Amino acid sequence: CNRQTLQVSSNTTEINIVFSIENSNGGVLAITDLLGRKLMVQNISIENNIYTGSMNVANLANGVYYIVFESENARLVKQFIIAN
Repeated sequence: CNRQTLQVSSNTTEINIVFSIENSNGGVLAITDLLGRKLMVQNISIENNIYTGSMNVANLANGVYYIVFESENARLVKQFIIAN
């Protein structure tokens, strides 16, 4: 059983991302639009089942987006809104 949580908080220039996931050393973190197009992608490492990081979103227009984490054995998705 994999326990997974994903939290996202945002301001006008960056989103802060925190999640915990069991049995994963890393994967791909992406920001997508509502159509699923990947706008930003970065490979990440996970230590002790926890990831904490941020992504610069200053170049994204106001709107609704998703932060998506994918690894071999997990997929986490969380919606966030940019409203400047």
